[in-house]
Amino acid sequence: MSAAKEAKQQDRPLELGAFLRELEKARQGIYEVMPYTDSLQEFSDAKDDLPKLRRQAYQEGMRSLRLSGAQKVAAGVTTMIEVLRVAPESK
Repeated sequence: MSAAKEAKQQDRPLELGAFLRELEKARQGIYEVMPYTDSLQEFSDAKDDLPKLRRQAYQEGMRSLRLSGAQKVAAGVTTMIEVLRVAPESK
């Protein structure tokens, strides 16, 4: 039985080390995916205004890498420590 299931059955918190070992067994990626729409193509053609491109992409539904990671933290799939380790700070 996994340490996580055992801790849940005994109604006790899982220590961080055991939790991280459980995560190592089932790693999942976090992704920042930008849909390539006509409006975004206008920005990418200019190639000089990355901040405007990112703002438009967020308006069209793109999620930042950190937000994607935070959603997985909320779902119990990973830890904030791991997200902060792999996702750069947004600018």
